Amino acid sequence: MRLISLSEAEEGMLVGQTIYGANGEIMVKEGSKLSDRVVLKLKESYWEYLYIDDEYSKDVEIKGAISNEVRNKAIQLIKALYITIQKATKDEKGLNLYDKILHNQMQSCLGSIDDILNDIISYDISLVDFFDVKMLENYKYAHSVNVSVISLVLGKALGLNAYDLYKLGVGAFFHDMGQMFIPDNVLNKDDVYTEADYKIMNQHAELGYRYAKDNFNLPTTSYLAILQHHERFDGTGYPNQKIGEEISLFGRIVAVADVFDALTSPKKYREAMSPVLAFKHLINNSGKAFDPKIVKLFVSKVSPYPIGFSLTMAEGMEAIVIENFEDNPFNPKVRVFKENNKILSNPYLKMLFD
Repeated sequence: MRLISLSEAEEGMLVGQTIYGANGEIMVKEGSKLSDRVVLKLKESYWEYLYIDDEYSKDVEIKGAISNEVRNKAIQLIKALYITIQKATKDEKGLNLYDKILHNQMQSCLGSIDDILNDIISYDISLVDFFDVKMLENYKYAHSVNVSVISLVLGKALGLNAYDLYKLGVGAFFHDMGQMFIPDNVLNKDDVYTEADYKIMNQHAELGYRYAKDNFNLPTTSYLAILQHHERFDGTGYPNQKIGEEISLFGRIVAVADVFDALTSPKKYREAMSPVLAFKHLINNSGKAFDPKIVKLFVSKVSPYPIGFSLTMAEGMEAIVIENFEDNPFNPKVRVFKENNKILSNPYLKMLFD
């Protein structure tokens, strides 16, 4: 299996991983053949990538930190909760009408966090390949799940016990709850934010913290992750400009996970950044925006070149990442299958940087 840009997709290609729609429905099933109609539909939904199986990648196995089924279920559950929160806050009849629904949806979400945690605890690969192929329409929900997954991978690497991991997962899962109180014209803006937009958007951390604390019985440290995920190690963050270890451990972990997933996600006004470029952003801001210990841990546990990634190595040369190394994550083993713009009859293996 390998990842390709949607612009490379052609009718008849074999889909390597099931693609889910905005409401959790299967758009394209693993093993089915692409049609021009499906490719157009994916483009209209602002998909940028998809996994395919072909002769160059049929033996390449991609293992996610959690299963696709667990991920899709979690996305749908947090989506349902957040839509209800928006309805409840806009309804003149008040929150009481929605109390039972919100309680039940929250319990479902907490159960989903348990499922995510169980997958991660049982995940025994030392270097995690993390790149989520997501649709723009579900970005804010998929992003919440991804930030929880990355945070839990880091928490596990730190040696946190199961209950502390659960509390971290809860805080990361709901870190953007406050965005439900941001006006749609700002939250869903198709263009780059203005300074005025940022002033509005920057309220979401405190709004989410207050709403979660007033309406849901969550662990105290989980609330702090919601409040502090935009605090920065050098004191330039918000809402309280905390510095260094004044920021809770969960806040510092979620900050790194949040930025990585945001950078590697497509927006209407920009393409997704590659994982390796997102890594460089985190490393360049280590000790400034981010806790250097958390960045160092991230680099040691998450791969900058996920297995199955297609790389353009030089003019007319393409390769697939087939193996990563924990002690040298920036130099994976690749399979070269194209040279001088011609498909090779005998692809060969090499290190990305000899």
